Amino acid sequence: MKLNRFGSKMIKSARGISDKNTSYYGNVSVDISIILNAHNEYRYLHRTILSLGEAAQYARIHGLSTEIVVVLDRADVETASLIDAYNYKAFDGVQIIKVSNGSLGLSRNDGIKVARGTYIATADADDLVSFNYLHKMYMTAHSSSSNTIVFPEYYFGFGTDCYIWKFYNSEHISPAVFFDKHPYVSRVMFRREHSDRVRFADVSLSSGYAYEDWHFNCECLAAGLEIQVAKSTIVFYRQRAGSLLRQADTLSSRLIPASKYFEPETFVKLTWMEMNKEKIYKAPEPVFSLNSFVNDAFMNELVAGANQIDPAVSMGILKYRHAGSNFMQPSNACRAYFELCERIIEGGAFTDVVLLPSMSKGGAEKFIISVLDSLSEIDPGTRILVLGGEQVTKHEWLERLPANSLFIDLHRLGVVGLSQADVELISFRIVGNLQGLKRIHVKNSIYADNFVRKYGHKIKTIPTYNYYFCEEHTYHGGIGYTNGYGFDLISEHYSDFSGIISDHGGILETANALLGGGAAGKMHALYAECAVPARRKELQIKPQNRLLWASRIDEQKRPELLRKIANKLQLSMPWLVIEAYGSAASGGVDATVFQGSANLKYIGGFEGFDSFDTNRYDALIYTTAFDGLPNVILEAMAAELPVISTLVGGIGEILSAQTGYVVDGDADDDVVANNYVQALAALYQDDALIAHKVSKANALIRERHSKGAFNRRVAEIFELQRLESECDA
Repeated sequence: MKLNRFGSKMIKSARGISDKNTSYYGNVSVDISIILNAHNEYRYLHRTILSLGEAAQYARIHGLSTEIVVVLDRADVETASLIDAYNYKAFDGVQIIKVSNGSLGLSRNDGIKVARGTYIATADADDLVSFNYLHKMYMTAHSSSSNTIVFPEYYFGFGTDCYIWKFYNSEHISPAVFFDKHPYVSRVMFRREHSDRVRFADVSLSSGYAYEDWHFNCECLAAGLEIQVAKSTIVFYRQRAGSLLRQADTLSSRLIPASKYFEPETFVKLTWMEMNKEKIYKAPEPVFSLNSFVNDAFMNELVAGANQIDPAVSMGILKYRHAGSNFMQPSNACRAYFELCERIIEGGAFTDVVLLPSMSKGGAEKFIISVLDSLSEIDPGTRILVLGGEQVTKHEWLERLPANSLFIDLHRLGVVGLSQADVELISFRIVGNLQGLKRIHVKNSIYADNFVRKYGHKIKTIPTYNYYFCEEHTYHGGIGYTNGYGFDLISEHYSDFSGIISDHGGILETANALLGGGAAGKMHALYAECAVPARRKELQIKPQNRLLWASRIDEQKRPELLRKIANKLQLSMPWLVIEAYGSAASGGVDATVFQGSANLKYIGGFEGFDSFDTNRYDALIYTTAFDGLPNVILEAMAAELPVISTLVGGIGEILSAQTGYVVDGDADDDVVANNYVQALAALYQDDALIAHKVSKANALIRERHSKGAFNRRVAEIFELQRLESECDA
């Protein structure tokens, strides 16, 4: 039998990752397996293994056996050569495996797979440990419950930054703080058997996530494992520019992947006692200080040992630096997430999540509600969570949401001081950790746009649909500008969307053309559902000389233009009266804008188009600066009320010379107002022409905007199996 350099039997591992893996063993099993990951740390490796070897020899004195499992993940030539040539006599066994993961988490898993130890101890290739590290970590784990993971008591930072950091066990550290902070580190010891249910995640820098250790520790909490700290143990943590940790901080927005820890039922279970003040995590006393560490004789002995291996580890440097600890309180975002999870648990499982700024009476909200209704009809198992992410004084139309939905205002979770960034983070966490989620729906807004920009590429596994209706228009120096917030989001993130949905096709065609045609397969025009009243409009023997204007009162709907039209009508058709309905939007314009014209009367707000007696009016007059395909125009056509409007946004896809009265809006306000007056004059000249236009418009509504047509299109867009009897109703 061939012997290795330590006089032990040489055994080729049958579980090796590549043919070039090597194993040297004396005993079949050992007490501790050190999993050492290496990539390109050649300049530090000798000192790292020397330090681990010193800790292994100290453990051997106390009757413990160790092996070192070196995992070379795409290692450079210098690193691999050093590992192959190193003399591992300080250990009772060694395995060297070579992998090509490009992932610290996967490489740790590979090392654990071949490990022979009862306990696993993780290690990194550029750090050192105190000589008592393995012995004290083992004894803490061995004397505790089998469901225990153990961390060192101290991290001694050295290199580009020098500090001492103290870790406390779970008596002082709440599980809640793991929500958005990591109170522990990557150096951990645990029983080998726990790796069967808790594994390190594949977290590469390109994924946008990081911190496989934070994720692993969250998974341990979710699995019911307890946290202990091994007293008087130190990891000497090398601080260096260009390290993976620093790159991760830059690229990941300090995010870990989805974890069982974040799942609502698990999170509430872990944090319930603290959030309900049945358990209070108090700061340790006395407060840890720099002096208490540097003046401790035994700590000096441990640091002096490391100093013999790497002179950069020095009490002489540390005594002028700083100290801290891992004690911290849960954040506002954490507390809000707890409240959100409690409400979601009561609501059950969800198939769809909708991100809206708020619930208001608007065309976009009505359209999205129609989509949700249709999804619910096609699939009775649909369950909808609607999240309002911006601060408003009140929400409207909540009663219009499907019965199988739950609405939650994220700013009203009972947590004071919640920021918009907090709201976006808890939205991401809940979306990424809802079991059975099939779709995400986002309406362009500050809240939803920020969510997509921060987290869109991280949730690509969940089909996400962006609702894109129109772009804001402004004028500056006499020139009109499109404020392309929505387009810019699509330009940057259309690869993250499964679909981009609008109530008309024109805006999608324009966007796709500007993108070079590459997003055509994701663009979906879905014409809004519009019911035709059962009771048709009565034919008028004579005109009513009354016009209807019904819109939200804000700059977009151009109420100032309506006042100019009314003023001009006083000169040419003074018998005509315009009745204006609408509620003022927040900011700037209110109902006083209608004052000053004898034939313009502001009546007040309205509850839907069906609240109007259309027999009282001769036509709907619609003014707007920008728009999608307005519901009020569709509803007027369905009610056989003539429509007079410019062809802004998607209006031209329903309104034409065949279906209504088209106004040229490409001029200044005075000219456009005159164009409206001319169209009104034509309205009162030919009753037969009115009847023809109304009939054509009504037929188009019945054909293209019926419930059946809408449901069929929803089924196509979301790739659903539909029931013909339901969708064609």
